[in-house]
Amino acid sequence: EVGDGESWVLGAARESVRRKEKIDFAPEEGIWAVGLNWKGKNWDQYQAFTSPETPLSLCERPRKIGVYLDYEGGWVAFYNADNMAPIF
Repeated sequence: EVGDGESWVLGAARESVRRKEKIDFAPEEGIWAVGLNWKGKNWDQYQAFTSPETPLSLCERPRKIGVYLDYEGGWVAFYNADNMAPIF
């Protein structure tokens, strides 16, 4: 649940990711993530943390985000848990 947070990152990480160091949110680092980057009045600066970052255009501000994880297939998908709309 991200609620009305002004800035947040949500994702999944490989077990091998070191968590006590600076973390780079990128699939090549073993982290799949999406987030909201607060920039003044523009609350809609959503992005997928890819290389380079992928801007996301969402029709509705999500409050709960679901994560589909296919560990064996090696992919992650994010969706708005309130209306089941895909995010990334």
